Amino acid sequence: MLKVLTTRLELYGRNVGTIRLKAENGPVTWTGESSSPQLTLQDRSGGLAADGSRDVRVRLRTGLINLPGRATLTFTAPPGPPQQVTVLWGVSLL
Repeated sequence: MLKVLTTRLELYGRNVGTIRLKAENGPVTWTGESSSPQLTLQDRSGGLAADGSRDVRVRLRTGLINLPGRATLTFTAPPGPPQQVTVLWGVSLL
């Protein structure tokens, strides 16, 4: 079963962060997706060995002016339920 250890990621003053995933009670194959095109995942899918873990890098795409925002990352690994991570970011100027 997949366990998402990071449930909230704040990208105030930065545009990169990480989400920690862990496999419990056996290996898992997972997928991830973002509710916003401003957030991209380093890997949108992968596998974890039994009791293995890894960090998935999240990048916030910014322009000259970036308004505050909020998005959700959803990770799934059937047969377990989808798990969500809330990502928040603030205003930024280049």
